[in-house]
Amino acid sequence: MDAKIDGGYVFPVGHPRAGQRPDPGAQAANGISPEEAQKISRNSLASYVDLGFHPIKLWYVGGAGRYEHYNEGVGATRSGKFSTRYEFSPLFSLRGSVSNGFRPPSLASEIFTARSTGFDMINGVYQSYNHVIFPVDSAAAQALGAKPLKLERSTNFTVGFALTPSDDLSLMVDGYVINLRHRLVLSESCQGPGIAKLLEGVGVPATLGAEYFTNGASTRTSGVDIVGNYRQNLNSFGSVKWTAALNYNHTQILSVSDTPAQLKTINSNF
Repeated sequence: MDAKIDGGYVFPVGHPRAGQRPDPGAQAANGISPEEAQKISRNSLASYVDLGFHPIKLWYVGGAGRYEHYNEGVGATRSGKFSTRYEFSPLFSLRGSVSNGFRPPSLASEIFTARSTGFDMINGVYQSYNHVIFPVDSAAAQALGAKPLKLERSTNFTVGFALTPSDDLSLMVDGYVINLRHRLVLSESCQGPGIAKLLEGVGVPATLGAEYFTNGASTRTSGVDIVGNYRQNLNSFGSVKWTAALNYNHTQILSVSDTPAQLKTINSNF
């Protein structure tokens, strides 16, 4: 082909194909095949109870409990909350709570598939490859160590105060800590000769990178919420309520799940 067709571009020095011209042509992803279409559903049954009382006039104590059962995979779960508030005066009160929570993996994350095209050195040749996010129940994902997704679970702590200097002015400050276990994340991208061999064993092309959703980390998020309200009286024109809010939070990774056994003995960048 002449230079007008391939554009005349030459790979620069330092490139694996330095001095060569790229092969002209179009580039596109393979798309999603009909075989990858899935139909999925979920039913859940839940019950919830919330009770509260005043041991003394200025002190409120509350408790709540929830039970929920899912018909597929996730199973049953329980959660609860204890909260309390003490009003020292009409101007100032303290409050706090301790609770645990859960979130089932979404149906989309269980069957999610996405494809893209990338470029890398494969068998000594710089070429394109297909990169796929596989459903966790697929043969490819399971060959790379995917397991059925579990509930995300959290333990939550809050403490704060409310300040009301007047009927027109109020300030609320709450600090919180959320410890999250089995956090749902995407795995690292799996590539390399060892990965290619695993995928070939389940009928997936070797020139392919792969990811899947996994309960891969435990995290802690701590922060503070500040909300201030002021009602401005405009007399015959009515009133205006001004609100200012500030949130600061910080998330840290407490732990990361172990590399699946299938990947520990092979050369991969997982």
